[in-house]
Amino acid sequence: MTLTQLVQQELIVRDLHTQLKVSIHSIESISERIESLRDQELLPQILELLRGYARMWKVTAECHQIQKRTLDEAKRLLAATMPCNHHHNKISTERLARSALNLVAQVLNWRACFQALITSQRSYVLFLTDWLLRRDPDPEKVTLSTYPQVIYEVCIGWSRLGLNEKHVLDKLDFFASWMGSLFALKLKEEPYSGTRESMELVEVDKVESWLRLQLK
Repeated sequence: MTLTQLVQQELIVRDLHTQLKVSIHSIESISERIESLRDQELLPQILELLRGYARMWKVTAECHQIQKRTLDEAKRLLAATMPCNHHHNKISTERLARSALNLVAQVLNWRACFQALITSQRSYVLFLTDWLLRRDPDPEKVTLSTYPQVIYEVCIGWSRLGLNEKHVLDKLDFFASWMGSLFALKLKEEPYSGTRESMELVEVDKVESWLRLQLK
């Protein structure tokens, strides 16, 4: 190899070295920017989101407690007034059918919304945690001491809470099924004296078929 060729090779190596240094500097700058966004912008938003969730579930629990107390009071009031006004307060089967099916539909709709909410929360935190741990070869074995930053502690801890909504969903399914079955049984036991059009609304087989379809 001639001297000229050696000089050319040296120039090429120097040029590559310069490009490499520029690339490394760019990567470091981008990494610092990402870390700054992560700690100064993303973390406060996540903490605010968690505080919002905490407030939401607290208010939801309080609303459910108020609803339960209201229902208990309504049942006591109904039990106290029903014996003396039974012949005035007799509810038609058609009206009972509408109320029962509407209640079941509302419960099933609430169940679907609740499941969608929990699923979206879980998907969000898993996606966020996966993004944070993307550089780690084995995210499942990550310990909080591996990443001292607060955002890792928050997201990893959140993703590993292990919340299970199946118990709540099963209870809602059971209630809807029980409500529909109870009403269907009542229709079988009590003769219906409404019009033909109204009878289509409360037909036992239709009640049971509709309920099975909704619970699939």
